[in-house]
Amino acid sequence: MRSGCHKAKGDRLIEVNHRLNKLKDKARERLLSEEGMYHRSKRPIEVEAVFGQMKSNNRFTRFTMKGLDKVAVEFGLMAIAHNLRKWAKKWANNPLFGNGYDHKVLYTIKTAVRIVKTTTYRLAA
Repeated sequence: MRSGCHKAKGDRLIEVNHRLNKLKDKARERLLSEEGMYHRSKRPIEVEAVFGQMKSNNRFTRFTMKGLDKVAVEFGLMAIAHNLRKWAKKWANNPLFGNGYDHKVLYTIKTAVRIVKTTTYRLAA
């Protein structure tokens, strides 16, 4: 039966990391506590959906610039584009202006979002 389990010549050693097991138990206890359950229930409705939309809809899976300041600017541009897209959708469903001006505003916002998404208009690294 031994040869069916492994091909090692000698006996196998199984090592147990007791510190890791204690840390896992502590994390599990915190997650299952009342406060942990509260925070976990808030997680899906806060920002998870926004990051998922940025990654999937905008194909923003990695930063193109290096450095904390440049990454902050790049993420800020993506956040602005996300908010503009939300506003454009809201304005398309419920126009704010009744004189036909709303289509120009909507076109401007869509153009701004498209410019922010393209790599040619991003900040130089």
